Amino acid sequence: FVIQRINFLLADAEVNHTGPVISNVIFYGDSVAWQRPHPNTNVWVTANVTSPSGINQVSLYSGTELSGKFSKITMIDDGLHHDQSAGDGIYGATISGKPGATWVRFYVEATANDAPKTVSYEPTGAEHDVYVYLVLPDTSANTSVVINELMAKNISSAADSSGQYDDWIELYNNSNQSIDISGYYLTDSIFNLRKWKFPQGTIIPANGYQIVWADETENQGRFHTNFKLSSTQGEILMLMDSSANLVDQVTYGQQQADMGFARVPNGIGSFIIQAPTFATNNNPALQIGFHAIDSSGCSPFLASFVNTSLNAISYSWSFGDSSQVDHTNAPTHLYTNPGTYICTLIATSFSDADTISTSIHVLSGSGFNFPSDTIISPLSTYSLHAGTGFTSYSWSTGDTTEAIQVNTAGQYCVSVTGSNTCADSDCVFLILGATGIKTLFNGAVYLHPNPANDYFYVNTNSSQKLKTEIYNSMGELIFKKEFLGSLTVNTHSWAEGLYFVKADDNCIKVVVKH
Repeated sequence: FVIQRINFLLADAEVNHTGPVISNVIFYGDSVAWQRPHPNTNVWVTANVTSPSGINQVSLYSGTELSGKFSKITMIDDGLHHDQSAGDGIYGATISGKPGATWVRFYVEATANDAPKTVSYEPTGAEHDVYVYLVLPDTSANTSVVINELMAKNISSAADSSGQYDDWIELYNNSNQSIDISGYYLTDSIFNLRKWKFPQGTIIPANGYQIVWADETENQGRFHTNFKLSSTQGEILMLMDSSANLVDQVTYGQQQADMGFARVPNGIGSFIIQAPTFATNNNPALQIGFHAIDSSGCSPFLASFVNTSLNAISYSWSFGDSSQVDHTNAPTHLYTNPGTYICTLIATSFSDADTISTSIHVLSGSGFNFPSDTIISPLSTYSLHAGTGFTSYSWSTGDTTEAIQVNTAGQYCVSVTGSNTCADSDCVFLILGATGIKTLFNGAVYLHPNPANDYFYVNTNSSQKLKTEIYNSMGELIFKKEFLGSLTVNTHSWAEGLYFVKADDNCIKVVVKH
């Protein structure tokens, strides 16, 4: 009978027509394909429709919630209804924005431009088989209560009143007044926003906490939910108000046993995995500490500090000499003057601050310096003294006595140690056998620039010609000339160092530096 009936219908002039082909049906939420729209935001739907006999009409049927009547909208292929270009076979229409958390159903109907007006549907089982989307929930007017911490794999961290170690969720009231959340909802499904309802009389005090056990055993007490938390795959957890408006939500991944997934800073920060803080502040306790690698030294003293503080978010250092710096890592500081300084560290956490100090002792040096940077002696040997009153001497020659006998011109350095163990050092240039060179300048001769680069100039106010001689630091004569008034000396090829310009009985030291 069925076979005969099929054959009869297929032979019917109206039934045996080929209907339109509907494909690539897409809805756009917030201009993104297949994305859930925000509340009261229009959604547009497009579909590709073709038919050998042409298209008479394409219609979009839509309705709210999961049952009920549909409304009909004509879909148009004119390039003005989010359908790309006119006449390209893509039809478009708009579904007006709906309130948050509203289910919307829709399907597409296409009518061919043939005599019987053959009709096709997408999905083919419409009206019982349809496309659906769920509008994102509205944001609640009061978002003071937040999901503050959760534990999805409780092995031994905290037990409920029945002694069972179940999943738990901690809510926190960020405000300074009590908030009644009676009739609010907790859910782990975006498609069931009213999954578990808070009982009447649920009041979270100002800056207080509320624990909910996610154990699927509602008969164990008022705050036991009808769902559990996934510790392996993670999931979304949402807090909705009594009108199913979104108060807060968190999406988490795989969790660790007996570790909390908590907001840091408490109540407002991002989520991190850390040791659980069941019904208490999530901020880790501030631990402050630091020390100097060396607490004393000789001036100038470079002090280095090691910061051993924990759980701080900022540091401020004061070094006791009017210098301070904000520095997370361990800083260094140069003390140039002797004295005792109090170095202070101020560490600040999310909810606390603390201060710690230590003393730095900077000792004075021996104050040693040679009387002059150059000694000119007409003798072939010279006794070079560092001076008495020091506990040790170390010369560049290897000697360790207070004085050394020198018979070669050149630079000599010595390091001396005072009674406080602080050392100083200085160097002197010694010129031997420099007969006739005087170090006194009486103002009759002027030399500039000094130090010199490639040239320097010698000027005199004398009305007589002056005999000019220039010696290097070894006392060797390298230049000789008479001049009247002004003399230009080319030093381009000279080695860097100290030179002596002798004009008659006047002698000036000049430094050549390229």
